[in-house]
Amino acid sequence: MILSNLTIPLLGVVDTAILGHLSDATYLGAVALGAIIFDMLFWAFGFLRMGTTALSAQAYGAANYYETLAILYKSLLLAVIIGCLLVLLQKPLLDLAFWYMAPTPRVEEFSRLYCDIRIYAAPAALCDYVIIGWLLSVGKPRKVLVVVLITNLTNLILDYWLVVQMGMLTDGVALGSLISSLIGMIVGLYLVSQATADFAPKFNLKSLYQFSGYLKLLQVNRYLFVRTLCLLFSFSFFYAQSAQQTTATLSANSIIMTMLMVFAYGADGFANAAEVLIGKSIGAKRLDHFYSASRAATFWFFVVSTVYVAIAATLDRNIIGLLTDIEPVIQETLVFWPWLLVLPFVASWNFMLDGIFLGAGKARAMQYCMLVASLFVFLPSWYLARSLGNHGLWLAFCFFHAARTISMAMVYYYYSKYHLWIKE
Repeated sequence: MILSNLTIPLLGVVDTAILGHLSDATYLGAVALGAIIFDMLFWAFGFLRMGTTALSAQAYGAANYYETLAILYKSLLLAVIIGCLLVLLQKPLLDLAFWYMAPTPRVEEFSRLYCDIRIYAAPAALCDYVIIGWLLSVGKPRKVLVVVLITNLTNLILDYWLVVQMGMLTDGVALGSLISSLIGMIVGLYLVSQATADFAPKFNLKSLYQFSGYLKLLQVNRYLFVRTLCLLFSFSFFYAQSAQQTTATLSANSIIMTMLMVFAYGADGFANAAEVLIGKSIGAKRLDHFYSASRAATFWFFVVSTVYVAIAATLDRNIIGLLTDIEPVIQETLVFWPWLLVLPFVASWNFMLDGIFLGAGKARAMQYCMLVASLFVFLPSWYLARSLGNHGLWLAFCFFHAARTISMAMVYYYYSKYHLWIKE
């Protein structure tokens, strides 16, 4: 799972390196802005991955293989419907996103070029969420690695060919993302068909049209939907405030955020593993396995955080130099680089707790903790720290992650004290 997850932010690293070595920082800022817009559009429906993993792992742990298949097919149908709606509503959605972000006219021009192409990847990208979530739930991490590697290696090759060799700009990066998403979906569906070949009893496709079967899926997913919207609001607000500063500051923030995502996705391999193990332990009603997985995830998150910060602190100029050779962007990134050394220790605990809560099916608690962190901590912190400029923005972002950690830790303690993990 670590290998699978790392290919996702490494794609962002390569995109940043390719665009960061062009003559103008506008292209880097434009793709960073376009990427966060699609994070908002696509990951708003990240419950298709998280909800599928949690519910399917519990069904699989209880040896209910028919329900495991039902969750897969129903989630795929939801992904296709939602993806097609995003394509149909692309103009008002993108107009709203750019109004909210309020970038400079030149950055918006190239970012729109990116968005107008990548939006057509929506159905495939959402199906990829379901495929990866379901393969995780039934203990097929190697198949997940195959899907993610093929998708992202294809994307890397296309980005290099289209931008460096063919002379395209943000449109080349977007076209690479579109094609690779389609290829990833095709590969993923093939691997899912292999994984389900031995399942019995077989799923009756007619039950896809029975609405009652979607109620449990929708109940869990509604909490995850609200939680994800709050998370995306916080990240998009961060980028919106970055976009209203200089192009060099926007580019510097995007570089630091890209490196933070390398840490987040890599460390999330342990969260994903904990999610599956805990889902199975809850399904099998084995609290001893639940606490064992929780302790292991906590230990490894601390180890990974320490190693990552040591590398980032030692190789700061080398890492930045790989990503851009635009001198104003380099200097601006160095100014704010210390925040990258603080955030892993602040944020890693809520990544770990996310995996535990997801596996245990405690989506409602996740929703409330995220609401508190984003609306009652992040926004007030940013408002009070505005006089500090971009440092104030990063400080508020740290407080946001700290609030998530503290609130979920308190809920974890409460559920453990009153034995509420198996039933509420």
